[in-house]
Amino acid sequence: MGKHNSALLVFALIFGVLFVCGCSGKVHVHGTVKYPDGSPLEKGTVCVGNDLVTFMGAIRAGGTFALGEIKDGDGIPPGSYRVWIANANTTDYDLDEEGNPRSTRTIEVVLIDPKYTSPSTSGLTFEVKPGERKSLDIIVEAPKN
Repeated sequence: MGKHNSALLVFALIFGVLFVCGCSGKVHVHGTVKYPDGSPLEKGTVCVGNDLVTFMGAIRAGGTFALGEIKDGDGIPPGSYRVWIANANTTDYDLDEEGNPRSTRTIEVVLIDPKYTSPSTSGLTFEVKPGERKSLDIIVEAPKN
């Protein structure tokens, strides 16, 4: 076999391995976070992790999020993950009956049941398999008052 044919064979083998395995082996994960009535949670951060890594994605308008997608080609490695939500709160103001501030004091309003804020209590898990594009739709309950 000539030098040119050997180089072509090596290139074909490398390209084939990269094509089958994926260049990065990472999976794009996107989804939504909603309440049981279908209304979206629009504040917070979706976190997924295991004993080795943690990935985060900001919750955007409509409750949508994407994980591990800072730039093209990003994603998260295949594996099993625990899921939790961080920073799902908003700030409210102490207003009188007419809507005027009573003081400069702000009130933190928690938007989800606190059980969803920890990987050990959320009860949420998912698995990512190689080569798939994963959609993760999360249902969270409002805090119990």
